[in-house]
Amino acid sequence: MSKNNEKRRNEILKKLEQQPSLRIKELAEFFQVTTETLRKDLFVLEQRGQVNKTHGYVHRKDGYDELPIEVKVEENTELKDQIARKAIEFVIDYSVVYLDPGSTTLSIVRYFALKKGCTIVTPSIRIVQSLLALKHEILLIGGLIQKKGSTTTGAFALDNLKHVKIDTAFMGTDGFKDCQGPTTFSFQELSVKQKVIEQSKQKILVCDRSKFFKTGTYPFARFSDYDKIITNPIDPKEKAMIDSAKEIVIA
Repeated sequence: MSKNNEKRRNEILKKLEQQPSLRIKELAEFFQVTTETLRKDLFVLEQRGQVNKTHGYVHRKDGYDELPIEVKVEENTELKDQIARKAIEFVIDYSVVYLDPGSTTLSIVRYFALKKGCTIVTPSIRIVQSLLALKHEILLIGGLIQKKGSTTTGAFALDNLKHVKIDTAFMGTDGFKDCQGPTTFSFQELSVKQKVIEQSKQKILVCDRSKFFKTGTYPFARFSDYDKIITNPIDPKEKAMIDSAKEIVIA
């Protein structure tokens, strides 16, 4: 598979996240490729269940609109790394740490090389793969595999979490514009996230600045449920959106 083709497909998904319908001809002009080449990209994305195509237009798939993890990891990488470097400061050696599925929490993984003897709990297959080279215990929460997010979820995952006491939980969000707390696009993840909050001593929301302008479908908590929110430099209006949190940490 050509890396350029896959990169272009990821860019198409990013554009559809901002605008639910786009003209195929205009997309071809933007990427400076033929409409035939672009239609091949759209065919692949349609086969993956990520878009719908009609005459002359491509549409964001209705329903679960979360971008695949492969797309997310390429977004705002520098901002996420700044957050990750700050987040690891709140991890104590030999503690139990939960990492939510998501690209921001995935960014934290490399900094666990600075820590000793942690037990890392996660439902994210991608995070587990990244942790294998490090000297920490890994507890993969079992459950139904959600392929787009490369994570487990559902009733089995929820039952597993009931048996784990977490010292520090790092949780992400799909956005919170016009909301009183973080949201997710996945209904199945809703109860899992809420159980993590219930099982954790220290709860930390990690979110890059773009999440102030996006919103998922399902709110799963309030900002006041978190001990800390770690984000990038924000203006007073954005700070007011999350000021019910106990502490706002700027990375």
